[in-house]
Amino acid sequence: MNRRTAVALILSLAVTVTVADPTQARQTPTPVVPDGFGAAKLGMSAAQVRALYPALAPAPALKNVPYFNNPKLTRYVLMQHAVDGLKEPVDIEFRFWDDHLWSVIVYTGNNPFDAVLAQLASRYGPSSTHTGAPSWVGPRSSLVTTPAQKWYSVNDLVLSREAQHDLTERLRQQHRALPDGTAPRTGGAAPGAPSTTPE
Repeated sequence: MNRRTAVALILSLAVTVTVADPTQARQTPTPVVPDGFGAAKLGMSAAQVRALYPALAPAPALKNVPYFNNPKLTRYVLMQHAVDGLKEPVDIEFRFWDDHLWSVIVYTGNNPFDAVLAQLASRYGPSSTHTGAPSWVGPRSSLVTTPAQKWYSVNDLVLSREAQHDLTERLRQQHRALPDGTAPRTGGAAPGAPSTTPE
């Protein structure tokens, strides 16, 4: 066997071994990202979601927080709702932007957050991030966790960009309107705030 034949044989064996080796062919699985909560899908109208969850009630008004005083933002809550895989019921907030379901915030209450994260991982697979606050990010939606504050949210990324633009512009206008130029009090970021890590 001459040298050229030997090199060709080695290269063909290397390619065969690489393709045949399942550890080489496997790629990191793409995370599954929810497109809503239960039967309520991101983008649905408030009327559609209320038909699915008749116990949905308007969320309490937070008049001193400019973020919540936007006419395009509507909030509803579902109290003490059972979630598969969690021992204790949870409170859920549904946020609508211009009458489209934009964000669902699940306040996990008395459930240990380790159990919440385990339930999310079993349902959606490996997270997109490997930090203390795992997130699942897809092309159209994201699931963001905040273990320290015991909630997670599912968000429509397109509606989040629209809301972020509008809310940022309104805050700028309020800032310009103040006589001393100080920034208005926002009360901190809120759960599910678009494109930000909520406090």
